[in-house]
Amino acid sequence: LPISRYPDLKVISMDDRRKELTGDANDQSKNNEVFSWQQRTLNKAMENRENVIVDATNTTRKLRKMLWEAGRRNGALCSAIYFDIPLATLHERNKAREKCVPDHVVERFYHTMQSVAPYEADLIQIVDK
Repeated sequence: LPISRYPDLKVISMDDRRKELTGDANDQSKNNEVFSWQQRTLNKAMENRENVIVDATNTTRKLRKMLWEAGRRNGALCSAIYFDIPLATLHERNKAREKCVPDHVVERFYHTMQSVAPYEADLIQIVDK
């Protein structure tokens, strides 16, 4: 998704917020503050009827539930992009990224990821390539 094509789209990025707070997008030491910020920012954006992308891994249904609830409270269409990609491919792509994360983090996310269930989102796109 070329986000630059959507100038009115609000992107809520937990990694960007971590980098603002700690200087490192991978630094998890301020996660409570980052999660609180995400919720406040999302709720405000939903109340203002803004189009929003939450750029976060959200590996579990429990983590995603808060996001869906904020959207539904405000009448939003909730959609998810779920990446169903082999671990070897993820490692390969991660090494080519500008924001490369440690291999053990990729593996942890891969092994804890819960697929998006049909009841979670109004639209679900599965990327498998």
